[in-house]
Amino acid sequence: NIILGGELKNWAVNIGNLREMEQSIMNRVKKDLFYQSWRSSEEFINHAHAINAKILQYGQQVVDAITPVLKSFAETYNSMQRMMQKNRMNNPVLKFLKSTRADLHNLIPENFPELYALDHLRDLPRYLKALSIRAERGSLNLAATEAKLQDVAIYTKHFQEIMNNVASTEKKNKVDELYWMIEEYKVSLFAQ
Repeated sequence: NIILGGELKNWAVNIGNLREMEQSIMNRVKKDLFYQSWRSSEEFINHAHAINAKILQYGQQVVDAITPVLKSFAETYNSMQRMMQKNRMNNPVLKFLKSTRADLHNLIPENFPELYALDHLRDLPRYLKALSIRAERGSLNLAATEAKLQDVAIYTKHFQEIMNNVASTEKKNKVDELYWMIEEYKVSLFAQ
């Protein structure tokens, strides 16, 4: 069952459209189980029979894999909302927090279940925790946090330039690797 209900629904509501996220889970299942090359309809039918019993089970595995991400997103989002409320009269900090919230939504878009590999899904709660720490530190010492973020901006700018010129699958894989390296760098900057 890939319908997000109860606690999962409550956690997911601030990410985006719930139905779109559920569709993303379904797309992930289809991509992982069915996006293969078959030379005949017979090969496809044989594959379908072989994985028939695994489809629902795999859908549940995807839901299980995104559950910690949903929980961490909700915790980070709620923490940032509290900081924004607390700093509502401090325009520079409020602007920083809104920018950080945009980073939160860029890291966890509503289609994240199909967007990220399972091994990257496991890392997302840690990235979300680092984002929460960054928001907290920025609300307390904006100048120091912005100085650290300028270091990240250099790599992010180069990453965007590279993204605009990616053609081959091999290059795309290397660019994905660079993206995750930048995320790790962000974690390391604010873990100290």
